[in-house]
This record gives sequence, structure tokens and C-alpha cells, in this order.
Amino acid sequence: MNIIELRNKRMKLLETMDGFLATHKNDKGYLSAEDDKTYASMETEVDALTNEIKRLERREAMEAELKKPVSAPITEKPETPKADAKV
Repeated sequence: MNIIELRNKRMKLLETMDGFLATHKNDKGYLSAEDDKTYASMETEVDALTNEIKRLERREAMEAELKKPVSAPITEKPETPKADAKV
């Protein structure tokens, strides 16, 4: 999976988590022990996705750094010696 796909998956999971909270709270506004376990597992998955996204971003940054030129290219024309110049 690439970074964009992982971000989309994480966003969908966060939306699912919002819906879960909205529909599973009791009359006091709390989750049951079972629902809390389910929500905690969703949080764990979000954390795993976030860590993978960060890892891939760091790798892309390293690759970009390694692809940079190591020295400046020669862009000027070399001087040509004049015919009457003494060496």
C-alpha cells in the first residue's frame, strides 16, 4: 500500500470510530466494557497505520535526499587559450 492509500484507510477508520461512539454509548455517555475493547482495538489499528505512514514518509525523504546531486554541475564554457598567449 502506498501513503495515500494508508491515509485513506486511516480516515475511513476514524469515521467508523466516530460512528461507533455515536451509536454505542449508554444513557450515561459511556461505552460498555465490550464496546470499549472494540474501540481500543480500532485505536490500536489507527496507531499502526499512523506509524506506517510516518515510516514511509521518512523513507521517501531519505530517498529524495540520496537522489540529490552531490556536486554542482559545470555550467560555464572553459576558456580557450589565445593564440598569442605565452605559456
